[in-house]
Amino acid sequence: MILIVESGSTKCNWVITGTGGIEFSFTTKGINPYFNDENFILEQLKGVSDLDKYAGEITEIHYFGAGSTHTALSQIIISALRKAFPNAKKINCKSDLMAAALSTWDGQVTVVGILGTGANAALFDGKKLTYKKPALGYILGDEASGAYFGKQLLRAYFYGELPPSIRQSFDETYGLTKNVAFENIYRKPSANVYLASFMPFLIQHKDDSFIENLLRTGFSLFIKIHVLSFDRKYPLHLVGSVAHYGAAILKEEARKAGVSITQIRQRPIDGLVTYFAGEQE
Repeated sequence: MILIVESGSTKCNWVITGTGGIEFSFTTKGINPYFNDENFILEQLKGVSDLDKYAGEITEIHYFGAGSTHTALSQIIISALRKAFPNAKKINCKSDLMAAALSTWDGQVTVVGILGTGANAALFDGKKLTYKKPALGYILGDEASGAYFGKQLLRAYFYGELPPSIRQSFDETYGLTKNVAFENIYRKPSANVYLASFMPFLIQHKDDSFIENLLRTGFSLFIKIHVLSFDRKYPLHLVGSVAHYGAAILKEEARKAGVSITQIRQRPIDGLVTYFAGEQE
């Protein structure tokens, strides 16, 4: 059996496949070795009922996630996976952007990007990723990510810039105080996940002119910084919930910049299952 794992900072998708297709799948909290250690990964798996029925049958693992190209960080993931699945003879650990690339691969050279909790983009030729801009994370970069937009929303809220109707809706939804926000952002782990948790509110109110402009500005920035570092002739493939739920506005901003978005996939794991099924044929 083959285990395919695709993790963002918020959510991690696990799919076990066999000769008959998908045998078992489940979801855990997101894994990012910049913030999570080996014990965290093992604890996530301990909470999955029925996993022990399949764990010993897994002989091959393909893991994709943030931090997976950094040797020291990838070893955290590999070590945990070896303990959880002792009969796995082959464990590949690759980046979350490679998951995006393989899950949307259609035989053409493309610019592939992630717009989820975090954000990044590169050129993919079917085998390797070529970067022009580095991934700077949610503090310095991640333009148009869930964390980026959450930060813009909270800034506007605390500066008193939200329209009255949006502010009222925000208060009714979250009842947020500055102290609570600071506790989650500056004192607790995974501040990027906390910031991204406000993305559903933005999507819910995306027809409001203030929120729409906030989204347009972020998407335009992502395209300008990351996508246009490559030639406009390449189509753009995107994965992630921010890209999925903001697709209409995102496509308009891409069109203004002369960029053609030909694929948006919310869940890379679905495309990865299809990709590796083809590899086994």
